[in-house]
Amino acid sequence: MEGKKITIIGCGNLGQAILKGLMKSTNKVNLVATKRDPDAIKHFEKEGVRILDDNIKAIEDADLNL
Repeated sequence: MEGKKITIIGCGNLGQAILKGLMKSTNKVNLVATKRDPDAIKHFEKEGVRILDDNIKAIEDADLNL
């Protein structure tokens, strides 16, 4: 999955578990996560994950949406 843009829509408990697994196995620059309250997952930004609250914007140009 290297080099692919992966988006996780609605990054709750399950989404965060998936995100953590992907962060270990792929290029973090290409990870995007959304949540209604993006402040709840802002801590992932320091790891290179792009955090948004707009699902439509998040899936633009994505290779894989979860």
